[in-house]
Amino acid sequence: MPTELEEWEMRAGQPLTAVNLRRMFLLLTQLHYSHPANFGLLEEDLKDCLWTPKAEDRKLHINLHFNYDPKDVASSLPAIYYGLGSTDFQQTVVNDHAGFNEDYSGENSICTASAPLIWAHCARTADLAANLAETTLSFFTGIRSMLMHRLQLQFFHIADLAEPHLEKVEGGQMFYRVDLKGTIIYSHAMTVLTHSHRLKKVDQSATIEADGIDLSSAT
Repeated sequence: MPTELEEWEMRAGQPLTAVNLRRMFLLLTQLHYSHPANFGLLEEDLKDCLWTPKAEDRKLHINLHFNYDPKDVASSLPAIYYGLGSTDFQQTVVNDHAGFNEDYSGENSICTASAPLIWAHCARTADLAANLAETTLSFFTGIRSMLMHRLQLQFFHIADLAEPHLEKVEGGQMFYRVDLKGTIIYSHAMTVLTHSHRLKKVDQSATIEADGIDLSSAT
């Protein structure tokens, strides 16, 4: 079983997809919160907010944003929920066409993809939620150049740090949430192999009609 760092290194060399990007940013968030020395001037304030691979030893829960449910969050604080939003594709070249591969068995396509990032920091107090957001901001701002180079991103920017918001849950529970939002832009490239789009097998028992002619016996 690879460690979080080993998995990140492995994924960094793979094509950029929504799944890969979401997983890599989640891994980086977990790695940042794995040791108090990473918190800089906030080390004393956040020394007890540590994430570990062993669930039973965690003092900070880090999960994906699509799993966010206020009822569950209230019972597992402090917590951070990271998410990669919907990806938007913009045309870079005419018809996204970027040529053919060497033996003309496939067509290369490329376009520009952009997606929003969000980290939701949740804690019992507004100050703790805000401090968690501050150290996440500092970490990703500090590694921006590395990410741009390693992942060949066109753009990566943390754009918004929200004020603490009080979340109230049924049963009288409550907690504070501070969102950190950013954006990434990258080249989305793929090769579509012609052979992969050819019919491999046709069910001859099916009746196909064209212009009133029964083609069910056609070979």
